[in-house]
Amino acid sequence: MTEAVSYPHDLDAERSVLGAILIDPPMLVTAQDTIATQHFYRQAHRVMFEALTALAEADQALDHVTLAGYLRDRGQLDLAGGPAYIGSLTDGVPRATNVEHYAGIVRDKALRRELLRAAQGLLEASQTPAPVSDLIDAGIQSLVDLSGSASPGDLVAGPQLVKEAYAWLEEMAKRRSDRRVAGVSSGLPGLDHMTDGFQPGELVIVAARPSQGKSAIALQFALAADGPCAFFSLEMGRDQLAARAIALLGRIDGWAMRKGTLHKDEFARMSEGMERLAESQLWIDDTPRLSVSQLRSKARRLQITHGLSMVVCDYLQLMTPADKGKDANREQQVAGLTRGLKATAKELKVPVIALAQLNRATEAGRDKEPTLANLRESGAVEQDADLVLFIHRQDAQTVAVEGDVRLLVAKNRTGPTGGVDLRWFPSQTRFGSQGAQ
Repeated sequence: MTEAVSYPHDLDAERSVLGAILIDPPMLVTAQDTIATQHFYRQAHRVMFEALTALAEADQALDHVTLAGYLRDRGQLDLAGGPAYIGSLTDGVPRATNVEHYAGIVRDKALRRELLRAAQGLLEASQTPAPVSDLIDAGIQSLVDLSGSASPGDLVAGPQLVKEAYAWLEEMAKRRSDRRVAGVSSGLPGLDHMTDGFQPGELVIVAARPSQGKSAIALQFALAADGPCAFFSLEMGRDQLAARAIALLGRIDGWAMRKGTLHKDEFARMSEGMERLAESQLWIDDTPRLSVSQLRSKARRLQITHGLSMVVCDYLQLMTPADKGKDANREQQVAGLTRGLKATAKELKVPVIALAQLNRATEAGRDKEPTLANLRESGAVEQDADLVLFIHRQDAQTVAVEGDVRLLVAKNRTGPTGGVDLRWFPSQTRFGSQGAQ
């Protein structure tokens, strides 16, 4: 016979919360800052706390009489323990002003119960044929959800805002003393100058027409990151990406490397590229048709095990939308994807870079710079992105030709917009500053 599980709870603390409110009704607001109805273990206490909340919202008095009357009218008086139990709640409450302490105990026990339930659910799921990777992701997600519940958000007043802002500025200054930029460097000085690096919590969109170098510049961003970077490639295999990275890092002709026609001196640079890639903190996942939830779970797992500085998704329109119903149009589906990626950036506190396609309208005028309206399914992408970058070629519409390229900063929520002049080196699938080799 399975032993019954004893769930964590503290009935004295629950009674003290309710008793403190009945002694000093304004204490209800203090209690609500910490707990809600579902945090109470005993059903009678849940019923009474919910009733007190309803009475307060109706601007009614909070005392034994009104509480008992409210419950009686709704047939819940016996469920709450009856008038005698309600009357006993104020007995033994040391101080009503201690309600915050009592509520903290109630919340702590509630979270411990949820943690135990999550562990039990994972234990039961482990006995099923479900893939182990899915079980791990589900377990991590449940722990992250509980972590968010353990630190509820709240309205913050001026003094606390100043304190937090000062701490943030101090952290930015420390980062800047250690690196060229406060955020994650792109590896392109001109872009870093405009953005101060990719910032934690940002959703960055890099957009262009097909075969304009989106994957190449995203790979450069990933290799320039000063910490583990999760690169999710929904279009290109990881072996192809690795070969590109070797050519880029070794500054050699990638096509000649693949054909095996490198010169003697290029073999040494290829070895250098391989060594640099082996020492890099690039992690590639080439799972096709990836969903946002899968991406988030895999990135979170990397963050827990090795750390995480940035996430790259190549590319947005190939992701599997959460809403695949017949009533959801493509723009709504993309809106769900961008919202999910933005939420992922905020949750993991790292920049998320997503590549996206421009619509065909940009091909009508080849010399005309693209605008935010040229983003395919543009509404949600433009709205959710913190930073939008366009790759624009004025004289050549193919990546096969070496030439000058303009990287347009079309949207920058925290800084200037404008253009960064780059040079494209097709043999190495690499962008560099103009004038650089």
